[in-house]
Amino acid sequence: MTKHTKTAVVLLWSLLLLGQYVYAQNPQRQYKSHRSTQNTLNIQTNDGVLSLRAFTPYIIEVSFEKKGFQNPDSSHAVVLQPQGTKISLKNTSQTLEWSTSALKVIIQKTPFQLKFYRGKQLITSEAAGYFETKGKQGYLKGFAFNLDKKEQLFGTGERALPMNRRGYRLELYNKAHYAYSNQSKLMGYNIPLVLSSKKYSIYFDNAPKGVIDLGKTNPNQLTFESIGGKMTYYLIAAPTLTQVVEHYTALTGRQPLPPRWALGNIATRYGYRNEAQVRKVVKAYQAKDFPLDAVILDHYWYGKGEIKQSVAMGDFDWYTPHWKSGAGLVTDLQKQNIHTVLITQPFVLTDSKNFGHISKAGLLTKDKQGKPFIIPDFYFGKTGLLDIFQSATQQWFWAQYKKHIDTGVHGWWGDLGEPEMHPAGMRHTQGKADEVHNIYGHYWAKLIAEGYQKEYSRIRPFILMRAGFAGSQRFGLIPWSGDVSRTWGGLQSQIPLTLNMGLAGVGYMHSDLGGFAEGKLSPELYTRWLQYGVFQPIYRPHSQEAVPSEPIYYADSTQKIVREFIKLRYQMLPYNYTLAYENATKGTPLMRPLFFLEPNNAQLYQENKNYLWGNDFLVAPVLQKGQTKVQVYFPKGYNWTDFWSNKVYKGGTTTTIAVTPDKIPVFVRGGAFVPMVAHLSNTSAYSSENLIIHYYFDKDLKGEQDGQMYEDDGKDAEALKRKKYELLEFEAEQEAGHYEIEFNRSKHRYPNAPKHRKVTLVIHHKKFTTIKKAEKIDKKSITLSYDATKNQTTITFVWKKRKAQLFLN
Repeated sequence: MTKHTKTAVVLLWSLLLLGQYVYAQNPQRQYKSHRSTQNTLNIQTNDGVLSLRAFTPYIIEVSFEKKGFQNPDSSHAVVLQPQGTKISLKNTSQTLEWSTSALKVIIQKTPFQLKFYRGKQLITSEAAGYFETKGKQGYLKGFAFNLDKKEQLFGTGERALPMNRRGYRLELYNKAHYAYSNQSKLMGYNIPLVLSSKKYSIYFDNAPKGVIDLGKTNPNQLTFESIGGKMTYYLIAAPTLTQVVEHYTALTGRQPLPPRWALGNIATRYGYRNEAQVRKVVKAYQAKDFPLDAVILDHYWYGKGEIKQSVAMGDFDWYTPHWKSGAGLVTDLQKQNIHTVLITQPFVLTDSKNFGHISKAGLLTKDKQGKPFIIPDFYFGKTGLLDIFQSATQQWFWAQYKKHIDTGVHGWWGDLGEPEMHPAGMRHTQGKADEVHNIYGHYWAKLIAEGYQKEYSRIRPFILMRAGFAGSQRFGLIPWSGDVSRTWGGLQSQIPLTLNMGLAGVGYMHSDLGGFAEGKLSPELYTRWLQYGVFQPIYRPHSQEAVPSEPIYYADSTQKIVREFIKLRYQMLPYNYTLAYENATKGTPLMRPLFFLEPNNAQLYQENKNYLWGNDFLVAPVLQKGQTKVQVYFPKGYNWTDFWSNKVYKGGTTTTIAVTPDKIPVFVRGGAFVPMVAHLSNTSAYSSENLIIHYYFDKDLKGEQDGQMYEDDGKDAEALKRKKYELLEFEAEQEAGHYEIEFNRSKHRYPNAPKHRKVTLVIHHKKFTTIKKAEKIDKKSITLSYDATKNQTTITFVWKKRKAQLFLN
């Protein structure tokens, strides 16, 4: 490490502790000249060049290059290319006015400042703009912006913090936090992105160690600073934050569709110690009627597993004394449609059988003398770290994955990828440890994703990882929230944590259901956590082995409740899989904040307990021991139906809801179409040939109500690209003299799609007695009944054509 960098690093962490700035901003920054090209404006100042570039009408890139320095050309996160946006430029003696069709930047020449507008609304402005914080032999650099007094801020990545993160000063350095509860400022997946209640976001395209200050030091300023790297940010603004997320994921990439089985129930613990134990667990799941789709194996699969006693981290081969069948177990599970997921880590212990080879081949990180850097105090023993940025290392690492993929392994768990230990003195091919630390997990996921794309292009990988960076979602990375404590506080933290990650484009953040670390056996906490788990992205109970993660080891009373919720998870596959499609095509998170439905309600930006599952379910998890009631606000514009009792609540109201041990409060939005199927024990049996569609009639809604359902074979990685899918669309509207419900199927099909579907349409809160007319439906297949007790009409029919219509009275 050079004296220059060492001083900068020491200074940064001194400032973090002091929570103070010592700016050396240039109050004399002066406009000198400008030059405009097709979609770029370059402004020469007395201390450098400021560049503005329009990527789309809603996305503006701003870069500053100080005199004598040059920003890197590439980005780790940004994949979108400028879209040829039309620009207008107006030059006056005082300002430059640079505009797209959606946004306007006013550059004030003296004193120099950038102001950003959406229409006539000032959404934000630079305070210091680009600044440097100088020390004796080094400096930090960054940007500063002004904040409105009532502005609320979100994002920054994975944190166990409230939804609104204004008032915090947060490090940008991926770091695991063992046994956290409801307060953790620094965790494994940091993203230098801030979103505002004023419907804009700023993404700082900078990976090295840094900090974001969201009004902590100066209540009226948002500040980003870093030890180095690219001095570029992207201003994204749109009429709603839903659209802001859509534009941000267009910029950094969107999550590909996961395999359908990933939305099922996954058995895992720390950890299954041998083959016999795995077979026993799978058999018990089946015998006790718990749906199951996958089993995850922790580090015992490649070694004895005792800490510092033959852990064999870095071997990447079956430990045959405990796993006699090895790949044979994978095959046997596959015959039962159970997928196998194996853990891997980027650390290679010095006593691993592979250490000698990879050390001689130069695949490890180096010290300043160019020798392999050995970490002496790693938890599992002395170790080296793979240099993930080196092509030779990537080739060797991928070969370890490929040999197991070829035997039927379906998924990968990448653990410790922050990296968990990453001394500042380490050197990588791409830079020093602190410069590349935050993108290590990003490039690890990239390695696996690109390996699949090259050699298994039609297979959707399952990549479970603890660390990543902006844009990692485009590699199919599925993150979990680390080693959360087995406490009520641990459960409480998951809602704002997951929602904030979703706003940053990472739609599959989820937790170890039931809690992972420490704590005691609590059937109540376990039940509440697994009930909540049905309405979040990945269903994966996981814990240290002192307290079982699997429901099969709990009392019958607990099993009964949890079993019904897991079965509900499978019944909701058509709905949940459609959420995955929305995430893959628009970047919309699966778990959504309530303000997505009511964006002008400032109170909802601080909601930490209740949330939306898709647009149609409002979920109010039970988050406290012995809790008997919850407060629920129902977003206005709709009536809301209790999913369990069919009781209706008016939108725009707050109601106290009683809770019972066997349920958590769940409500359905008025006007929603909710597609479901009957009970499944495994996603391999999934078919929409018998499709149940619940339509929640809302007497207060006017005009057309619609819904959709996405369907493909659940495994083809190129289904969207090749148009091997179906999109089913549902519409309902009151017409003159009748109520019309229409069903449309896209022209695209996928192999083995149902030739026809037997539809059971359940219409809640509306009595229909006759079918006035049925278009493109076999009339002999139609039945209609009305349940006065539930106030719901049930219609069955066979849907054969692309379009079908019902006219009801």
